[in-house]
Amino acid sequence: MKNVKHCDLSKFIEKHYPRYQIHELFQWLLDDVIADLTQSKKKNPPPAEAIPVIRDLAGLYAQAVTCADPFDDILGNVYQELASHGAKKWMGQYFTPMPVARMMAKFNLMGERPNSRLIKVLEPACGSGVLLMAICQEVIERYGKADLVNWSLTGIDLDRYCASMTAAQLLANTYIHQVSIGEIVVYRGNAFNPESCDVLLHAVSKHVELPLPLAKAPERIEVIREALVMPKKQMGLF
Repeated sequence: MKNVKHCDLSKFIEKHYPRYQIHELFQWLLDDVIADLTQSKKKNPPPAEAIPVIRDLAGLYAQAVTCADPFDDILGNVYQELASHGAKKWMGQYFTPMPVARMMAKFNLMGERPNSRLIKVLEPACGSGVLLMAICQEVIERYGKADLVNWSLTGIDLDRYCASMTAAQLLANTYIHQVSIGEIVVYRGNAFNPESCDVLLHAVSKHVELPLPLAKAPERIEVIREALVMPKKQMGLF
């Protein structure tokens, strides 16, 4: 199979830039991935003439995820590749490189493995989702793919593109690499005001038998708020 890299995606998007705005294509791609993998309707569907382009992009992204290691940061690299070619006016973020994210994941998972029904991880400024994906990689390396069903991952970001990237990447990797994460919750909004955040994704594995609170349930919001005022629990177990 062709080794599709993140630069292939970015070049494809740039090729169509004269006809479509880059930020539109990128958000349409993210919406397409999330809608397909959650079997939900798109809130802001693209124009009919753009759909073939979006499907081509989605196919390239699927190939890139297939060829990469599980939970590699594909879209974060695409995002920054586009930014380096003149799109900085709308892409100002720079994300944590995966090697650094892996080191942070190792530090956060040091010590005895927590014993709870779901081990919770919070990333209050999730960006492309790289830190949450690094946690997934570390869990796979230590305990095996099957152990991810014991984990609940929560990502929050104020930026629409970032929240969508996190949701899309976590979903795409679970589907393509056939792994099951216990719970994924992604919010768009200010992490320090979680009750006002929009729920972009709340996915629960079919293997999780115990009932879980809704994404906007008061008890869940309170746990997030408490975690944010405890530095050791940010991007860590909470």
